[in-house]
Amino acid sequence: MPNIDPVLRRIAKYADTWVPHSSATPEMVKADWGKVKRFALDCGRDPMTMGRVYSNFIWVLRTGEKPQSAIPHFSLYSGMDLEYWQTYYLLGTAEEVAERISARIAALEGGVDTIVLNPLDWGEEQLELIAREVLPRVAL
Repeated sequence: MPNIDPVLRRIAKYADTWVPHSSATPEMVKADWGKVKRFALDCGRDPMTMGRVYSNFIWVLRTGEKPQSAIPHFSLYSGMDLEYWQTYYLLGTAEEVAERISARIAALEGGVDTIVLNPLDWGEEQLELIAREVLPRVAL
């Protein structure tokens, strides 16, 4: 894994808001946020004044739908495989996706200011699943 400390130092010194990489587990987000906080304090900044945004790609499975059904949608945006998408992006049932969003928000101590979800399909069905089934379950 590459050392991203120089990037995190620049974020801590100059950024008004931090948006963790979409391809990060909650553990990775928590570790990076810990570094950003430490680096900000080293620069004389209060890290809790920085905005925090959670952003990720999302595909909500309908009842009974298999994860493989998302392959055509994810493959348009990513050259990775199904296992990668299931690990790092938001692919699963509404309950699973909401739990994954909540875990990443919790990793950012103090929550987030904004959630940006990037549906792989802007059709009405996906948007309705996100609005009705996912967002009400997200622990802010």
